[in-house]
Amino acid sequence: MKNTYDRKDACFICVSPYQVIGAISIVSGRKLRADLYLSGTFPGYDTIAERLRKYPLFENVYAIDLASLGLLGKMRAVRETILAGDTVRRIVPADVSYGACYLTSRASLKSAILKVLLERNPEMTRVFFEDGLGTYSERANLLFVTKKRKRLEKFLGWHNDDPDRTVIMANLPELVQYPAPYDHRPVEQMPRLTLD
Repeated sequence: MKNTYDRKDACFICVSPYQVIGAISIVSGRKLRADLYLSGTFPGYDTIAERLRKYPLFENVYAIDLASLGLLGKMRAVRETILAGDTVRRIVPADVSYGACYLTSRASLKSAILKVLLERNPEMTRVFFEDGLGTYSERANLLFVTKKRKRLEKFLGWHNDDPDRTVIMANLPELVQYPAPYDHRPVEQMPRLTLD
């Protein structure tokens, strides 16, 4: 029997307060039906998540307690990598899929979540949005991946690369330069965050 999912417009996977601000500007500017996954990688992430739940920006705000998942400490990257599917299934509700996944990098936890979401919707768009000044640096941008990382992702079956289903967003799109095969893609303007 094929699974049926509650399809939402988008989800955002954020690991810093700056990324949350970017997610807020996109959700409010594009009027998206979206969920936010906020990783416990900075102090006060749970307080931010609780406050965001009180505002009608995101349908759901999930605070990911990395310690309770066993993802803190020296073995974090190894566990994220090896047990990615199991870990993600403890984070993402089983009955949801998304039309787009907004993220700022290919970090292990984000890539693991993306893999599970692509299993639910292979047509899902990946949207890499600005993450500060690193977005504009040639080797530190959102899509730059080392050869070692590419081999690891291939080994794990994380085939998340699809330039035709990838969108790039930045506050200053004219300053962004990306490596092949993404170099032909136009960079979209991020919506401006306003006080309205």
